[in-house]
Parts: sequence; C-alpha cells; structure tokens
Amino acid sequence: MVSIKQKLIYIVFGGVLVLTLQLLSGLVVDKAVAQNAEQASTIKYILSVDYPLGKKADYLAWVKSVSGTLQEPAEVRRIASYDNYFGASPNRFIELEFDNMEAAGRYWGRADVRAVLENWTNHGVNAQVHVMALRGDYTKQ
Repeated sequence: MVSIKQKLIYIVFGGVLVLTLQLLSGLVVDKAVAQNAEQASTIKYILSVDYPLGKKADYLAWVKSVSGTLQEPAEVRRIASYDNYFGASPNRFIELEFDNMEAAGRYWGRADVRAVLENWTNHGVNAQVHVMALRGDYTKQ
C-alpha cells in the first residue's frame, strides 16, 4: 500500500514535471507564434491549489511569507489570487501575468522563484498549472 508521504512525493514530482514540460513547450510555441501574424502579447499562468484539510490558515501564512519573493521580479506584471466562492475544489487560483513568454521563462528560471514553486506542494495539495495567451475576442476592458 502506498503511504500518504509517497503520494505527496508523486504529486510534487508530477507538478514539477508538468511545469517543466509547459515551460519547454512554451519556448517552442513562442518561437512559432512569433512567426505568425497573430502573436499574443499577454501570457497568464493560472495555478490552482487546494488547501490541506484544516490547514488554510497555515497556507495563507506561508503565502504571506513568500509573496515578496514572487512579486519582486520585474518580469511579472501582475499577481492576483482568488478563493473559490463556494469553497469547492480547487480552493484557490493564483494568476500571474507576463508581457510575453520570454518574460515568463526568465521569471520561472530565477532560483528564488523556483524554490518557492518547488516548496508549494508542501503547503497545498492538488496543484495544477495552466498557461493562457490573451486573445482579442472580447473588447470590453
């Protein structure tokens, strides 16, 4: 039987693998998009995470301790977090906005930011990463 500690290790490795694959594929995709007439300017990383059972206060305290590290680099244009209004899973979304994929790559490549990301799964569970490019389908700002 697989212990909870082993499951968490698998989740950590899975999350790091997904992020690595997204960063690598993002660099390839960005080069292809640059050759296309419709190049996206704004890139958003949307992280979703659940609070560990009964540990929401601990998670929020940890976030306060690392928020400066995540907000300080010039590469990140904006960071916002949202709690699920209904308290359902995922409990929280974290939105990071960048001018382009190169800026995002430089940001995630920083040792201090990477250390926070690698430590994330010690404070939250069921983490996922989505990378989105802004499109002009809707014009209302």
